[in-house]
Amino acid sequence: MACFFSAPAFADFKGTDAFRAPNSNWQYSPYDGGTYAVQNSRLEFLVDSPATGNTAMLLWKANEGAYNKNWFLQVDAYVEILPFSDDGDGIDLSLAVVPSADKGLRMLSISMNRNQNNGISDAGIAVIDPVNFSQVQKTNARSATLRLHYDKKSKTITPSWKTIGGWNYAAPRSLQAWGMTSAETFKAALIARNAAANPQNAGVASGQAYFANFKAGTATPDIVVEKSPSSELKDNKEALQQNLWVNFGSGRSPSV
Repeated sequence: MACFFSAPAFADFKGTDAFRAPNSNWQYSPYDGGTYAVQNSRLEFLVDSPATGNTAMLLWKANEGAYNKNWFLQVDAYVEILPFSDDGDGIDLSLAVVPSADKGLRMLSISMNRNQNNGISDAGIAVIDPVNFSQVQKTNARSATLRLHYDKKSKTITPSWKTIGGWNYAAPRSLQAWGMTSAETFKAALIARNAAANPQNAGVASGQAYFANFKAGTATPDIVVEKSPSSELKDNKEALQQNLWVNFGSGRSPSV
């Protein structure tokens, strides 16, 4: 029985940290005054003069996320408690994936966000796909590890995140409706957004919001069970031919 990629807890995620050295594979796209600065081996989001909808985007051009192979993207996101004063003020850091032939309609992201809601500082993890927005966890954590994991067999991306208490997983998002071709690849995107009703309410200074430890690469199974060298043992498919029944029982997914 092989370990399937659709279960992120069973995959081995390895990659390199692109923030530790200058990297020509990054393409910076600022919007409405949001800026990035690479310092202290992290990507800091800075807004000196905030206005509604400050956004900065960083696209990873050298994309390992082809349509026809398994891959993952992962980054640590840190969002300090900012002095929000008006409802709707907020900030979010998102790890996103966009197809190379995208026309602005297809994107999946997982975000670490904070905002002011009815006088309360609210924080959580949210998932955004082309059809809906959902806050999947409320948390007081200031940092989270965000991950998007693509399975070529099912054509799905599974968002997952790690905060206090370990890893959590959202339901896989199917990309069948995206209409991608085998020639398309995915672009990774790191997106930061700051929204403030009044410019003086929510500037973002050094150390208050940043990404670190970006990783991208091929997700491989931790183990593959074989009946003979280079011949995987399939889930009970051998039973019909050889009167064998393969059952490894049930167990808890290991944490990553």
